[in-house]
Amino acid sequence: MKSIFMKYYGEYSLRYWVRLLLKKDIVLPEFQRPFVWEQEKVNSFISSLKTNHFVPPVVIGNYFDENKSRNYILDGQQRLCSLLFAYLELYPIVNCFKVEYGSEIPTSEEEESTGEEEVLDANRVLGYIQLKYHTLFSDKGLNKTIKKDDLIVEIKKEKKFRHNSFITFENSNSNKDAKTDDFFDNNYIPFIYIKPLQNEIDAEFLKDEKEYYARLFYNINAKATPLYAKQSREAIIWFIGGEVKKFLSTDITITIAGNKEKKDIQYYLAILSYVHNKLYGKTDSKENIENAVSELLKNKSSRLGREQFVVDFIDNINSNDNVDLFGDFNAIFKDLKKAKLILDNCLSDISHIKYQNIAEFEMYFFGAVYWKLFRNKDLNIHDKEIKIKEYIDELYKDGGTNKKEEYVKNINTLKRIRERVIDSIIKYSDIEG
Repeated sequence: MKSIFMKYYGEYSLRYWVRLLLKKDIVLPEFQRPFVWEQEKVNSFISSLKTNHFVPPVVIGNYFDENKSRNYILDGQQRLCSLLFAYLELYPIVNCFKVEYGSEIPTSEEEESTGEEEVLDANRVLGYIQLKYHTLFSDKGLNKTIKKDDLIVEIKKEKKFRHNSFITFENSNSNKDAKTDDFFDNNYIPFIYIKPLQNEIDAEFLKDEKEYYARLFYNINAKATPLYAKQSREAIIWFIGGEVKKFLSTDITITIAGNKEKKDIQYYLAILSYVHNKLYGKTDSKENIENAVSELLKNKSSRLGREQFVVDFIDNINSNDNVDLFGDFNAIFKDLKKAKLILDNCLSDISHIKYQNIAEFEMYFFGAVYWKLFRNKDLNIHDKEIKIKEYIDELYKDGGTNKKEEYVKNINTLKRIRERVIDSIIKYSDIEG
């Protein structure tokens, strides 16, 4: 029987939200998106509170994680972090709390590209402020009141924040502290609190809970404006947890044009799952492979489109809503521990190669992972390295000396990606070590 999840509605004063954050009564899950609001947007948000404009409710989910019940902020961290910064009249210096990203999903120069921005790691910022708050508690004792000014002084010691006065009032002669107190005590942000009605924590409940929250986050974020780079799918993976999380968290660092780059394995697994599903029950003839790939990433030429493709692949693991596209993940990978071992070995075999560009890496990757992981072939990748390299050289020479320059210029168009998937799968099949 499915567990029941109740929704409670209400609102808290701004001061109470600040208190919940400082005391860690509500926390951010590790998957949360970065803090992307610049000071101007934070100021605008505070102004909207002052003028009683509508503010969407914060969504809090009570989730049983690591043998402890936690209240996670599922939606609203930009608003709550902004509120805390406004309360402290401080704004974090980005370089002190910067998010570190690996390579994003590739797109060609001709396609939409958001690039990489310097953005704040919300968990690091909150963790820093909370640590200072609890340090003061330890110093003063639980029965002492912590003044805001004491907390601000403690936070500013390491010079990781700069002053910014968010709360302003027209009458400069008025008592600013009293006005600020009034603002935080008499303005409110609504909430939706989700809590399971469950007295006994058992395996069935934990399964229901993971499915419920993974789907909830998908509905809140993936179906609305996409989150910043990979965050929504990481959230779904995090809630699913277990061997799925370990398998999909596999990564590979390779050398391209002399630079170390971390590649997005989930993106590539989504592509191969799509191809494998289209080939299900058919022979591995060149014609069938070409047909299977012919509409790969259709209408997904932009970065956001390709990101949504991967989000749908991840969500399909939990919901099977996209089984027609990607197949039944749990049927394909019945033993995820074994599948992860095969994937790790595969990636290890191709990680030492020095690639000139992403196309070369994908020529080695697609065929190797498809045959070993999805088709369970006993494939000796080392024996095929030279043959694949020879094929790549021939590919560049075909059509004249400018072939390589032309190929690299349009390296991430859908046409080129489909070509690489087809050529790599076929060449690994043709070449006998």
